[in-house]
Amino acid sequence: MKIFISVFLALILIIFASKFKINVISLSKRRKSLKIHFNVTINFYLFGIINIKLITLKEDGIYFLFFKIPYQKINIQKYNMQILKEKKIFEALKILKLHCEKTNIKFLIGTEDAMINALLVSTISAIFAIVSGKYNEKINRKKYYYEIIPMYNSNILEFEIQTQISVKMLNIIKSVLFVTKNEKSQELPKESLAKI
Repeated sequence: MKIFISVFLALILIIFASKFKINVISLSKRRKSLKIHFNVTINFYLFGIINIKLITLKEDGIYFLFFKIPYQKINIQKYNMQILKEKKIFEALKILKLHCEKTNIKFLIGTEDAMINALLVSTISAIFAIVSGKYNEKINRKKYYYEIIPMYNSNILEFEIQTQISVKMLNIIKSVLFVTKNEKSQELPKESLAKI
């Protein structure tokens, strides 16, 4: 009985004190290429201190611990698409309470028309300012930086993004329970109709 209580208390402590961090090491598009390059890791911080790398997302596939899963083998099920259609994903994201610990964004934008270029740069700058202002509490302002560089007389779109987002394990469990609950509530009407 004592062992069971000890294990239970340890699990509770892990749930409350641990968190995940999504590290976008590199998300970029180069000037002469249409391809987007990315390198993203998902780390588990046990008690917020011990770092365990769980998943790495690269261009050639997903690396989970010591295994590699090509994107071609990943099957997106229909119910997942249903959740996206019903906008449940946005509610689940709110429950997660994501916190942006650091962000570094650099954009190079250019068009052959100077007026259109100036309009694009000012519009994107305004969007960044609005978003950072709206989610001020979820962003570490001391480590938040973005730069938009206008390039004239040429059509250019180049960007590089580096960021780190943390989420508590407790909030992940809450979000999963929310999605599961909604899936069950959708299945109930179908079962009742079948009985009729």
